Amino acid sequence: MENIRRNIKLFFVRHGSLIFTIIAFFLILITIVQFFERRAQNQTNITNKTVQKNENIINTSKLKNQKEQDYKKLEEERLLIEEFIDYCKNDEIDKAYDMLSLNCKDTNYPTILIFKQNYIDNIFKQAIDYEIEEYDENLYKIIFYTEDMLQSGKMENRKKIEMSYKLINNIEGIKKIEIN
Repeated sequence: MENIRRNIKLFFVRHGSLIFTIIAFFLILITIVQFFERRAQNQTNITNKTVQKNENIINTSKLKNQKEQDYKKLEEERLLIEEFIDYCKNDEIDKAYDMLSLNCKDTNYPTILIFKQNYIDNIFKQAIDYEIEEYDENLYKIIFYTEDMLQSGKMENRKKIEMSYKLINNIEGIKKIEIN
């Protein structure tokens, strides 16, 4: 018994600094892993509270004080904008171009080719995700993010492109999009 105690004591005396170093290394490693897990969980919680369909965000603070009818109108308009963005992202240029107002076509994008080159190629070839925020009645701010939140490691101050979409009714009463 005495011999075993002496051998254990000698072992720790000879290798104590190595054992301490290994224990410290593992404690630091566990702390770093926990830090990154908490950080990822916090970003996931933030994302889960605001992201709908994994990429679309609507500012709900204004919705709380509005009537149910207004909420339905906002939801329909948001879905219209999402449909337009989906067409643009999926290179369904004809469908997206048909959703533009006549004024927008006349002043900004007189042809489908110009629309593709000046709008779709500039925005959707680099945009990863987007947010939709209501500014005013029928006026929305769309923020296209060109940086992945997980790659950049930050939620705020990501590279972005901001656009304004105004929804107007055409002669037939169909809502069309005007890009500003």
